Amino acid sequence: MGFPRTLLFWVLLASFTPSVFAQVMESGDSKTGNTEIRISTKTGLASMISGKNQGILPIEADPNDPLAVFKTYGESFGVKDAINELVRIETFKDHLGQIHHRYQQVHRDIEVFTGRLIVHQNEKGEFLAVNGDFYPIRPGVPTQPLISVEEAQFVVQNEL
Repeated sequence: MGFPRTLLFWVLLASFTPSVFAQVMESGDSKTGNTEIRISTKTGLASMISGKNQGILPIEADPNDPLAVFKTYGESFGVKDAINELVRIETFKDHLGQIHHRYQQVHRDIEVFTGRLIVHQNEKGEFLAVNGDFYPIRPGVPTQPLISVEEAQFVVQNEL
């Protein structure tokens, strides 16, 4: 590789490297304690929050209310009202005894495509991690269809 190509390679590498490493942040502030936060390239919001070195998240355990984790970390994902924006679709215990709660994002009772968050807890109810994608939706986004079912079928038939 000649000097110009080598220089170009290093310039490109240097320009992309900070954005790659910026995807994982460590937080030590009083609100979130010692956590690792991965940022979604889709939303710019958290896509995973876990305890530092795969430890427990520094908040009070709550085995009866998995949504309690969003009181502390909801803003990082864009969740403002977990009770109304998330619907539990599944809870299961794995072979390690850890409990996983899967939530579907909803907006005015309509499922948001690929909007899912998973809360992970140990057998004591301590929070281990939260991961997934949540898409903040602007107020006023219409949820009523703009065309009838018949009109939609007509459009589809004409496109085939």
